[in-house]
Amino acid sequence: MESRACESRKATTDMNNTDLDTKQILKRLTLIGLGRLAVYCRAQIGAILCLHSISDDVKSEGQFHPRRHLVTSTSFIESLIADLRRLNFDLVSVEDAIARLKYDSSRPFVAFTLDDGYADNFTAGYPIFSRYQVPFTVFVTTGFVDRTVPMWWVLLDTLIRQRDYIVLPHGSMPTHDLREKNSAYATINGLIKSLDTDQLSAFFEELLDANPGTEARADSSAAPLTWAQLRTMAATGLVTVGCHTVTHLPLSRLDQETCETEIFVARDRIKVELGEAPRFFAYPFGGPSDVGSAAPEIVAKAKFEAAFGLNRALLARLDAETASYFVPRIVLDSEDLLLTRAYISGLPWALRNSLNRVFGRLATRKRVRG
Repeated sequence: MESRACESRKATTDMNNTDLDTKQILKRLTLIGLGRLAVYCRAQIGAILCLHSISDDVKSEGQFHPRRHLVTSTSFIESLIADLRRLNFDLVSVEDAIARLKYDSSRPFVAFTLDDGYADNFTAGYPIFSRYQVPFTVFVTTGFVDRTVPMWWVLLDTLIRQRDYIVLPHGSMPTHDLREKNSAYATINGLIKSLDTDQLSAFFEELLDANPGTEARADSSAAPLTWAQLRTMAATGLVTVGCHTVTHLPLSRLDQETCETEIFVARDRIKVELGEAPRFFAYPFGGPSDVGSAAPEIVAKAKFEAAFGLNRALLARLDAETASYFVPRIVLDSEDLLLTRAYISGLPWALRNSLNRVFGRLATRKRVRG
């Protein structure tokens, strides 16, 4: 009986996995089709792209690498720049992008932004953007640059990869194989995001002390940009430095005072180091549930000209008289030019919105008839 029950559960799991795989395949095929169509039509005039780390050191699929989705290769960036120019897109700064959204520019455009403040934005990304004279914005988390807060996903990556178990304040977690490592990463990452800002430093020190013998501290210290690198890039006029808070915690779960501190202190720190206050802001994590309702009001109070999220929505015209404090950006999590074309065109969201309207009408009619 137990064997049959196990077989039944396995069959159900296999069916669910098959359904999931089928949905993923259908989604990908749809996006590829929209990518081909994007050469001829678009649902939006421009797009603002969000990248993170730029590196060619990407581990294979079977290895532990929880940050794989945050890494873009230099070769793909070069291919994307060439593809966009071939399709007659203007590659513009975020300042120009906001101006075009306010004043109805008819020219298609793309703006590049890079979040968090990785050192490889300078060592690997900047040479490419400079060679092709493509402006970009780096949204920096000042605590990372100051090394007062570690870039914790880098710290966790190294710590978990180099140990077979992780000691936590209330127990330990095995990290022998890939499944255990991914589980531990997700658990600890969630715990960190739930901490108060004044608890972060002590937590990381306790974590590192309890789990010695790794390169986690060194890797997390080497990962962010330095102020000298930011000054070098900003001096060229090609690079805009934006604000991404002090500690990179979700602003939605912070109280009003702490949220204000995260935004104002980061803004002022950048002003001290670079000589002028940043004009643009990007929300950590960027989704509506990560931003909350209070943060946009605080960003406006801090006199930023615009703020950017990661909400997958059509990039629409902005009111010429006011700034927007939740401008959508597209995260590039696939190095596929057709998929990227589809996202830049806005066609996936236009299709989604159309289907939602159709299904909404059908549901309304069904209720009326019922």
